[in-house]
Amino acid sequence: ESNVNWEMEDAIFQSGDVYLKIPSGGGSGIVNVNINGVQRELKAFSTDNQEIKTGTPIKVLEIDGEYVKVQALDIL
Repeated sequence: ESNVNWEMEDAIFQSGDVYLKIPSGGGSGIVNVNINGVQRELKAFSTDNQEIKTGTPIKVLEIDGEYVKVQALDIL
């Protein structure tokens, strides 16, 4: 049974993938992250301001307000 109660902090160090491309230069996109057994769509920036294409596996490294900061797993 999945837990419907969650907080942004629950996303830290979770993995997921990019749903809507994160553009380079500090733009935001959307990532899908599994939190407490439920897929969540979260607004995201890349930690290094590089583009991360749709479908790329990511890991959440930080929370910044209503956004998460993510890094592509293929460069970790």
